[in-house]
Amino acid sequence: MTELLVVILVLIVLARVTGEVMQRLGQLAILGELLIGIALWAIIAYGPFTQPVPVPLIVSAVFSSIVIMAIVTTVIVPLTMKPLLKV
Repeated sequence: MTELLVVILVLIVLARVTGEVMQRLGQLAILGELLIGIALWAIIAYGPFTQPVPVPLIVSAVFSSIVIMAIVTTVIVPLTMKPLLKV
């Protein structure tokens, strides 16, 4: 269980850092967050340190949930709020 918490913590920290970097480059933060999520998923699922066993379902569910939350909070919510903010 602690391994899962470490993976989640690393993912969140790296997502925030890459999101900030992408914003400073003039891009949406979600691009950096998604890129690091995809990269970490590939490393965890198919990296050189993995055994030829499937990734536990809980890890897959956590990564999927984090990506969905990132998309909703960074892309969908601002797009739906934009018309409401026009005064």
